[in-house]
Amino acid sequence: MKEQLPSGAITEDTDPSGTMRVIPREPEGISDGPLSGAGDPVDDEIVGLARKIEDARGKMEALASEMHTLESMAERAIVERDRSDKPPRLNERIELRMLSVRISIREREVLACLVEGKSNREIALELGISVKTVKDHLWKAYRIIGVKSRTQLFHWLISA
Repeated sequence: MKEQLPSGAITEDTDPSGTMRVIPREPEGISDGPLSGAGDPVDDEIVGLARKIEDARGKMEALASEMHTLESMAERAIVERDRSDKPPRLNERIELRMLSVRISIREREVLACLVEGKSNREIALELGISVKTVKDHLWKAYRIIGVKSRTQLFHWLISA
């Protein structure tokens, strides 16, 4: 597809992607104008600048792709951190109190969530276990520590 431009240039659709290229043309009757000579320094400079722009565009696309990859990696790292099996950070005193008795790591995780004020359902969702399993861990901790209720267990944990 070609169309005449006012400046005497024509456009020509030669690129398969549909990009239009402008091809300069000398006005009729002028054979010695600025666009007629091959190897013109201005034309060479324009071509050089066009190549630099194309190179810069390629580099920018590569950087954008790399940024997208890094963003995805950061999002995955955050999700993994949130899903990790580490118990929530607690006051050192409470951690030492839990270590003073022989309870399992999972029971400690359940107790750590209890200290944060979470319900059995919230603890189950956070740790990826059933509510019944949360109750089982709590009952085992009750027996080992020597308390009879959630309230007594909570007080035992915070009174160190």
